[in-house]
Amino acid sequence: IEVGHHQQEKETDKCVVDSVPLGPILNADQIVETIAGVVGMSLAANDNKEDQLANFLRESHAYLIIDNFEHVMAGVSVIQTLIHNCPSLSILVTSREKLNIAKETVHNLRGFNLPHHLKLKEARQQDAIQLFLQITHKVDWHFRLTEDNLPQIIAICRKVEGVPLAIELAAAWSRMMSPDEILKYLETNFNLLADSLSHLPERHRSIRAVFESSWQLLTQEEQIIYSQLSVFRGGCTQQAIEDMLGASPQQTLSLVDKSLIHRYEDNRYFIHELLREYARNKLDDFPQYSQTVRDRHAQYFATFLEQRLSTFSIDGKNQSVVVQEINAEYDNIREMWYFALDKLDFQIIGQSLETIYYVNQIRGTYLIAFQMFEDVQRAMEHHELQSTRPKLYAELLSMMAFYAALSNSYNQIVPLAEKVNHLAKQYDLPVEHARVESALSVHWATIGDLQKAKRHGKIAVGLYSQLTNIEEQTNAFINLGWTYQLLGDYQSAGQLFSRLVAENEAKGHIYQAAQGNIWLALLNNLQGKY
Repeated sequence: IEVGHHQQEKETDKCVVDSVPLGPILNADQIVETIAGVVGMSLAANDNKEDQLANFLRESHAYLIIDNFEHVMAGVSVIQTLIHNCPSLSILVTSREKLNIAKETVHNLRGFNLPHHLKLKEARQQDAIQLFLQITHKVDWHFRLTEDNLPQIIAICRKVEGVPLAIELAAAWSRMMSPDEILKYLETNFNLLADSLSHLPERHRSIRAVFESSWQLLTQEEQIIYSQLSVFRGGCTQQAIEDMLGASPQQTLSLVDKSLIHRYEDNRYFIHELLREYARNKLDDFPQYSQTVRDRHAQYFATFLEQRLSTFSIDGKNQSVVVQEINAEYDNIREMWYFALDKLDFQIIGQSLETIYYVNQIRGTYLIAFQMFEDVQRAMEHHELQSTRPKLYAELLSMMAFYAALSNSYNQIVPLAEKVNHLAKQYDLPVEHARVESALSVHWATIGDLQKAKRHGKIAVGLYSQLTNIEEQTNAFINLGWTYQLLGDYQSAGQLFSRLVAENEAKGHIYQAAQGNIWLALLNNLQGKY
């Protein structure tokens, strides 16, 4: 974070500093999509994703800070591709392992260097001492650095190798201990833990030892709450903590005071990724909570998505707010999705599917959602569940077909559409049939076969006219009207857009009526009717 701030201050306006946190992602396949989402690009499904990202950033003077790379080392080729193709791009990668690639410059991060003996005035200028005091003052405002406690504080900081996270955790004990007591407690626990932690790198040994010491100072109730907090990815709100864990704001703030979690200005709580890993391991010590908290996490975020579905059907005025809410929880949503997939819990997936479909359309992140849906498709086919859950399977494939149309995935859309249309006829699934007809209309219009686009577009409009899915019906009208425009049939396009406006105004659907008016205005402008 500090490097990013420093870089922004010293660089010109051309340089953009982007932070890419990889901690929440599950595998190396998601690296490109994560970077693309941060830098604001949409990926096409047909072409090599690494090459697309490299082409997008080829002339960029951006400074990418890619954090927590160690658990996705299989994706190191992404970094190599960017380095090779983007000469003006700067990349800072944080990792517990070297990438071992050409042009890599390794900076080993060590803790604050602190002499054994310092005078009081000198001590106040030391980063390690300043951090210790900053955390201490959060829990004990009256605490003062003195000649008497300075030797103990120096010893504490040196004992934890000057590692900032370890200093922060140890300083948080000032709420109940003096510096002398903290030092004695640390020395006792370090000796007890020395053998069990010998396999860890020296820096992480210090953090783990301090974490274990902090863990022992928690009540059992606090241990249970903290270990369960590890199921969250990308942070969480107090509301989620209360609903899922039953923890009060006072209990959450107690963990903040102990520097085990942090609260940011947007009222979200975060656990440092390393501490989250430790807490996740501790969760296994509470088998009565380990499975149930994961189940509750999945159900909570499935319900969270389901409650926001109506925003994408009629009331468009709150869409931007809802998309921001979902963006904030997207790491939790992805965690929920793959947990449900591992359990073959298709009720959770079905509950979440439609909102994920709509929000990724708005975000333009078609490929991220396509991959999530394709993973479910493969699981259903592997377990031969297409016939036992035909509606979910057809719904999934129809959404994938529409994403394929939007991302110009020519080799995927037609096979997907054929599967959906077969199921739609067999099981009477008009929504899924309408969606793939609309997708085919977009597909054929994009590649220039306007007659096919018109034919499929008319089928889609006809089907949606009998359904209540207002947002998708609006899209079908717009897609067909766009095809008429491309054909030069401005009269049919105008009639269709006017019909879209009239029908939605009559029903009080102001947002959809406004979309129709926008397209009418564009059509009039195209014809010179100002």
